[in-house]
Amino acid sequence: MHIQKNIDLFPYNTFHLHCLARYFVEIHNIQDLQELISHDVFLWSSHLILGGGSNILLTTPTFEWLVIKNNILWKKIIQQTTRDIHIQVGAWENWNSFVLWSIEQWYTWIENLISIPWNMGAAPMQNIWAYWVEIADSITEVTYVDFSTWKVHTLSNTACAFWYRDSIFKQTLKNKVCITHVTLCLQKYTPEIYTPNISYWAIKKKLEMLKHKDITPAVVATIIADIRAEKLPDRTRIWTAWSFFKNPIVTQEKYLNLQKQHPQIVWHPHQDNIKLSAGQLIDLSGLKWITKDAVGTYKNHALVLVHHGWWTWKDIVDISAYIQQKVYTTFGIHIEPEVNFI
Repeated sequence: MHIQKNIDLFPYNTFHLHCLARYFVEIHNIQDLQELISHDVFLWSSHLILGGGSNILLTTPTFEWLVIKNNILWKKIIQQTTRDIHIQVGAWENWNSFVLWSIEQWYTWIENLISIPWNMGAAPMQNIWAYWVEIADSITEVTYVDFSTWKVHTLSNTACAFWYRDSIFKQTLKNKVCITHVTLCLQKYTPEIYTPNISYWAIKKKLEMLKHKDITPAVVATIIADIRAEKLPDRTRIWTAWSFFKNPIVTQEKYLNLQKQHPQIVWHPHQDNIKLSAGQLIDLSGLKWITKDAVGTYKNHALVLVHHGWWTWKDIVDISAYIQQKVYTTFGIHIEPEVNFI
């Protein structure tokens, strides 16, 4: 373990904003982490846990904190039955690569979460969600190191307090712990039991076009990957964090009132409430394809803010506030950023 000084975080965040970190360290295992939390720099500095950098907005040109780059890698099967498979996965494992690996092994339940650019450690923190599937449904445990006690703890699914795009790791445990690994329970594929989650309209449309007879996890994943590629920019060429805002959740009464004024509004049930499309609300607020200073919404999806090559963090903060205000003025709904402002 080696603590570096004055490291530019440009390559470590997908907005590719320049930000100079006073201290920077990469950890590769729990031993590195336990050594770090006894180090003087850790003891007298605030700190930021950095995974893939795909869901953060650095709002300062210099960062006086200690930035901890989580590079813990591994995956192993710890238990299996005739039907289920329990897999322990290190925090730095790439989420998309893990989904592809699971499909190759004929494990199901997470194929709808293909092409999400985060790492395993961020998956429970953000409770990643896409196409009516959320990772909380597959997580059994999350293990972390507590920075105040130096001890390793494991939380059950219930104790993680999962909610839509939220968890205990974004609330009471934020910046207080470092996730080391996640345990998931997936299901072994059998044609007789497998029930794909294909209720999303775009998936249905693709299936009708392609006329698939046998719908396997690989078929579902391929279709969703294609849909995402059509809607979202290539992050190797365009700098972005993809979805910038959460889809808002409103009461059924609020939805019914909105529906009278906007019959075309997209909705989906969420427990006793209604989930709306933030992207559609932005579109209907007259903000499709807008550009403000150096920042704009993506031409294929208003929920995505894209980089024109010369923006600053202030440009992003300004346009996000502008979008929030326009949506609130139009619909009386406050849309919250999914991206974490640091």
